[in-house]
Parts: sequence; C-alpha cells; structure tokens
Amino acid sequence: MSDETKAAFQEYVDQLNLTMRGGAGDRTKVMAEDYHFVISGQPPACVETKSLNEIKQMQDSETFSLMEVGDPDFGIYIEEFIGDGNRMAALARSRGETTSGLPYLNTYLFVFEVRDGKLVELIEDCDSSLSATHFFDLEMVQA
Repeated sequence: MSDETKAAFQEYVDQLNLTMRGGAGDRTKVMAEDYHFVISGQPPACVETKSLNEIKQMQDSETFSLMEVGDPDFGIYIEEFIGDGNRMAALARSRGETTSGLPYLNTYLFVFEVRDGKLVELIEDCDSSLSATHFFDLEMVQA
C-alpha cells in the first residue's frame, strides 16, 4: 500500500507544480469525491474543503490563480516520505520565484491518506505568513 500511497501523492505534487509553472495540471484527477483538504495557517493563506466539488469551485478563483507563478523552475519537491500504509506524511521544500519577483523558499509538512488510489485527505502545513507575503502581496506588520 505504501507504494500506491506515495505514487498518488507524488502525482498530486507533480500536477500542482505543473499548474504553478503555468501549465495545464489537473490535481483533481487524484482526489476522491469525499476529498478533505486543509491548509493550516492564517487567512488568506489557509483553506479547508470537504469535497472534490468544493476544490473544483475554488480552482478557478483568484486565490488559486495568484499561485500560478509561471516560473518554469518553480516547484514543491518532496524530500522524504514518513510512515507506511495508506496514511503517510511527506516533508517537502519549495523553490522558485513568485510573480512579484520574490524567491519563494518554504518548508512543508503534508499528512495524507489514500484509498483506492485516490487522495481522501490532505493536510498541508507550511509558513503561511511567507505564503501570504509572496503570493497575496501582503505586508507583515509588527504587533
């Protein structure tokens, strides 16, 4: 099961990278109908959806289009898979340049579950303040 689980998640990352580079990636093809997706953090860089339909509705939104940077080298790269079976984690790092010209170097922890070759849950954790400043062009202010 671990190989199938890793392959499904790797396909998701490959499709996400293709989209962010400006291509026609389709990560929905590896998502189950009851797909649960969470990006932890603070708005606007956090998301929670509870179905594939919600993801499809969001895909055409401004939130997702802001992340299509067009940098052919942009990507999230998996460094390590952790665990075994149909529920695993992956440590990953991003690299590339956003549309604002800023280098985007972030560290990610993904926890995911696969059933019948499809992702049923994905929890994404990263430095959401870095995402907010680089993708949403927000400035950080001192408290």
